[in-house]
Amino acid sequence: MRKVNYPSRLLRIESGQQFTNGEISLFESGANYKRDLAEKVDKAINKILELNESPDGGTYSIEFPKGINHNVSKEIKSKVVKELTAYEVRTFTAIVALAQLAKARSELYYLEKINRAYFEFTIPQIHRLMGIGKGKSNIDKELVKKALLSLHRKEFIYNEGDKFVISPLIQIHSISDTKKRKGSGMWDGVLNITIDSCFFDFAQTKAQTYFQIPLDLNENLRKVNKGRPNASVEILIKYLYQSKHCSSSNKVEYNYDKLVDIMKLNRHIKNNNHKRIKSTIDKGFETAINIGLLEKVEEGTNVFNELKYVIYFK
Repeated sequence: MRKVNYPSRLLRIESGQQFTNGEISLFESGANYKRDLAEKVDKAINKILELNESPDGGTYSIEFPKGINHNVSKEIKSKVVKELTAYEVRTFTAIVALAQLAKARSELYYLEKINRAYFEFTIPQIHRLMGIGKGKSNIDKELVKKALLSLHRKEFIYNEGDKFVISPLIQIHSISDTKKRKGSGMWDGVLNITIDSCFFDFAQTKAQTYFQIPLDLNENLRKVNKGRPNASVEILIKYLYQSKHCSSSNKVEYNYDKLVDIMKLNRHIKNNNHKRIKSTIDKGFETAINIGLLEKVEEGTNVFNELKYVIYFK
C-alpha cells in the first residue's frame, strides 16, 4: 500500500490546534502580541467583508483557531467565519499527495521569499485522489471545485517563527488548457497553485513532524461512508493515523474532552447537544474500523472518572 507523509503542522491548523496553551496565554497577557494579532485580524475581516460585498466576488471567509476568538460580534462572525467542510479536509489530503508526487518529479518549486511552493496538477489527478473515478457524476466533481475555490478564499491564522500570518493555505493562480464541457461549468485541464510551507516542510526540529496515511485514504472513506461526509470524522481519522505512527504499541487512549477538542465539536456543547457529540465520535471510530485502521475501541474511565476511549490498532 502506497503511503503519503502528512504534516503534523497542517493537521494542527485544520483542526484549529495550531497554538499551544502557552502561546494562547501569551496572547491573552502580552499587550504587544494582543495588539499585533488584533490589528491583523481586523484588517483580514475588513478585507473579507469588502470582498463579499462586491457583486462579482465569491464567498470569502476566515477560520478562527482554538483560543483566538477575537472580539468580533456574532453578526460579523456569521458573515466571515466558516468552518472547514469535509470536502475541504479531503482536499488537503489530496493536495499533500499531489505536492509530494510533484516533489518526487522535481516539479515542486520553492519560493523562499514567501515561504510557499508552486506546482501544477491536472483536474483528473485531483479527482482520483479525492476518490472520484471515471464515470462519477458531475455533482461529485462540482463539490471538488467548490472545495478548492473555498480554500482559495479562506484565511487561516497561524504563526511562522515569532510572526503572525493570516493567509490562505492554498492559492489558485490559473487554470490552463481548460475545456468546458457542453452544458456544464466543469473544470478540465491543468491547475496552477501555490501552497503554504506547512504542506511540504517536514524538516523541523521535532522528531515527529509527519505521519503516514494511505495514498487512497479519500477513496477508502468514500467507500465506507456513502452519504454526506462529516468534517469531524475526517479529522479524527487523520489523528488516529498520527497516533498509530507515533505509538510504540498497538494501543492508545483518548479522553472524551480531548476528542471534542480536536474534532471541533465544542459548538454542540454550547447548544447542549451532547448526544450529537457522542454519535459523531462513535461514527468516527466506526469509520476507522471499517477502513481497516482500528481493531476495536473500548470505553472506560480515567482517574477523574471521566469518559475515555481505549483504541486498538490493527
